[in-house]
Amino acid sequence: MIGPNPMTAVISRVRAVADSKTAMVVTAILERQRESGVTLMLNGIMKAAAFIGFAVIADQFLADGVYTDATLSMLRQIEHSFH
Repeated sequence: MIGPNPMTAVISRVRAVADSKTAMVVTAILERQRESGVTLMLNGIMKAAAFIGFAVIADQFLADGVYTDATLSMLRQIEHSFH
């Protein structure tokens, strides 16, 4: 059997803070996503974005942005190869 849905905990936390209209809108969106099964894709996208952000920050802090600059340069060259 699959464990409890993690979105249920998130929705209940948002409801606990749902004093503003924004929180109520977020709750409605999360409930709709839970029903449609889109949460897995969005969860993966958010994890990937967080990991990339962490890697860029670590590169800026540890290597003065050398690897970020090289990666962006490589992406620019890949983009130019399609034109």
